[in-house]
Amino acid sequence: MRTRRALIGIGAAMLVAAAFLAPAGGARAAERFERLDIPYMDTGNKQHRLDVIAPALEGAPKPILVFVHGGGFRNGSKEGQRPLSRHFADDGIAVVNVEYRLVPEVQHPHQVKDVAAAIAWAKANAASFNGDPDLLFVSGHSAGAHLIALATIDTRHIVEAGLAADAIKGMLPISGFFEFENWGYGEQVRDPVFGGTEGMIDGSPAHHIHAGMPPMLLLHGSDEAGIAGQNKLFERTLTEFGFSDFRRIEFAGKDHAGMRRGLVDADDPVYAAVMAFLSEVRAR
Repeated sequence: MRTRRALIGIGAAMLVAAAFLAPAGGARAAERFERLDIPYMDTGNKQHRLDVIAPALEGAPKPILVFVHGGGFRNGSKEGQRPLSRHFADDGIAVVNVEYRLVPEVQHPHQVKDVAAAIAWAKANAASFNGDPDLLFVSGHSAGAHLIALATIDTRHIVEAGLAADAIKGMLPISGFFEFENWGYGEQVRDPVFGGTEGMIDGSPAHHIHAGMPPMLLLHGSDEAGIAGQNKLFERTLTEFGFSDFRRIEFAGKDHAGMRRGLVDADDPVYAAVMAFLSEVRAR
């Protein structure tokens, strides 16, 4: 799947998404299942916690979306993603909203290892929130997009966390970055985030691509400067490698914050694209 090839048209896809994902009448706030601040590692570190925000525990098991916040690797928290999580839960998605350790407390690869551990927790504990462990998707915004892409593509991390290399059904990096050495911002994160050039290259998802990757949806705005370039470059890298099960969508007029806001608006094309991808991959 490429940029010019739609999964389905966005409008039509939303009808498919409604049929496949949304519970009858929608899961409203009083019917949601919520458990906050659950430890996913036995470390006592408050950043090794996650939230589960899901539809009511009834009916068929729901697709799981593990979501990882952004913040330049140094900032951000899962608390800021709770409105987003509730929005998706109301449309039939069981969301696992992840906290992870930040720079300067840790450097690569500890952040991606945290994310991999949270993904493993989600699959292992799916029955507790009526999630379908075979429909395990991962997404994130900005730094979170990078971390879920790295955890998915460089399968060492999820395997070390106890998952099979093919456990993830699909990934949706939003405003992500994939090849740090080919991005101006890379110099700013090379030492504090990755501990040097070797770590930065190891932490770039583009250096770990392989034939067994799951379907991908790359989302970014036209007004995100270097991030738009990163997504176009990654598209080229995937194409040259011979991997075709992906799509890149650029949203005209969207900047970095606008992409994040689009996830909490049911009428926004960013939200529509995410729902379309989840329903299309589930239907395979």
